[in-house]
Amino acid sequence: MIKLSKKQIEALDLLREVKTISKNDNRIHNNTMNALYFKGYIKCPRYVNGEFWELTDKGCEYFKIN
Repeated sequence: MIKLSKKQIEALDLLREVKTISKNDNRIHNNTMNALYFKGYIKCPRYVNGEFWELTDKGCEYFKIN
């Protein structure tokens, strides 16, 4: 299991609550989101109205394990 920082856990928890966050949203620092992206916990699909951070299955399972 990969260790996550407090900020990364908070970001995952926020995403779990709100489902999607715009990539341009300033609630979470981009470095935190990029780290979670490269660890496979979140994804950033492109839609017509922009890019949004979303949880992956691995991100959802983090809360089931911990």
